[in-house]
Amino acid sequence: DGLAMLNQAVKMNARSVGTYLARGYTNLVWSMEEELPKLLGLLQEGGLGVIDGIRGNNQAFEKALTQLGDKSHLRLALDDFDLAEKLCPNNDDVWSARAYALQNFPGQERRALECYTKATQLNSHDPNLLVERVEFLMANPQLMIDPAKVANRAAEDVDGAVLAELIAEKFPIVSEQLEADLGKALELKKDAKTFFLRGSLRG
Repeated sequence: DGLAMLNQAVKMNARSVGTYLARGYTNLVWSMEEELPKLLGLLQEGGLGVIDGIRGNNQAFEKALTQLGDKSHLRLALDDFDLAEKLCPNNDDVWSARAYALQNFPGQERRALECYTKATQLNSHDPNLLVERVEFLMANPQLMIDPAKVANRAAEDVDGAVLAELIAEKFPIVSEQLEADLGKALELKKDAKTFFLRGSLRG
């Protein structure tokens, strides 16, 4: 059992960042297989809306995690990423792992983006990190909106037209930044996905 071996590895060396990350990823995979539908259901019950995808909603996520229990695979994965961060707060792998863990959950998109951004700041010479951040932001254009723009609005107040207008307002600045990141990624490594994202961004 791989998880049992990783538990043993942590017991033998509680200072190994790599071991915590490996165990965290293992629990994350188990969580995606066993807990994802229940967790998404709990988040839906929390009434998450469009605004939560822009501003973020950590309270709803933490409540859902509490309902899953302290021994849920996702809780254990996030705990391991926290332990890895305490050992090595400037390790880009730690921040990338946390971003990967959070990116699929409603209300956690902004936290995931912040983690992707932190990873690229710590290691701007890794083309994969640059591409991952660009790809995530392109898949979640609502994150281009300044949260302050919707700070005092209810979810039902922001319809599709308003969203499109707010995204369009910020897009020129954000697209310039993404273009620069993809250009740097291509300088570091020629890759089909990077060319595809760059073409999509320009299109």
